[in-house]
Amino acid sequence: MIIINIFILDEDIETNVKYYMDCHVTKMVLETAQLLCSTFYFDNGNYIPPYKLTHKNHICAKWTRQSLSNWSYLRDLGLAIAKEYNYRYGKTHASELVIRSLPIPNLLDKGLTPFVNCMKPQYIICNDVIVNYRNYYKNGKSHLAKWTKRDKPSWYKEEYVRVKEI
Repeated sequence: MIIINIFILDEDIETNVKYYMDCHVTKMVLETAQLLCSTFYFDNGNYIPPYKLTHKNHICAKWTRQSLSNWSYLRDLGLAIAKEYNYRYGKTHASELVIRSLPIPNLLDKGLTPFVNCMKPQYIICNDVIVNYRNYYKNGKSHLAKWTKRDKPSWYKEEYVRVKEI
């Protein structure tokens, strides 16, 4: 099963992607491009995107097409992840070219809507999506913890992050 997500680890996009573990820097450019392309299957336009429809009922896909501002944020995030990929590995990610080629979809702009928590409930410890994603990173993704050319985020080392008891 393929899991898709939009990791929100900081309010600032550039800082956010610097916090991404290596595995997310490598795979999130593709996943972001897939989410962006999927929007065109719902926008009543004639554009056929380069990637087929995937994850149409996923919470992140629904969030992406909920508002033009959400789609635009995700496009900017995808390009920032691609830039980080280039910094860490000295290569251009193929999906960066896809993201750059996409036209603006025909979506109503409702402003940037609240980010969604896309994780098991045990990692959701408050109403702050950033705290929850950091908690998820610390406790649900620690086996993947590696940062090439980056230090571990300072919050990753903090003890406040915990898994909620069920």
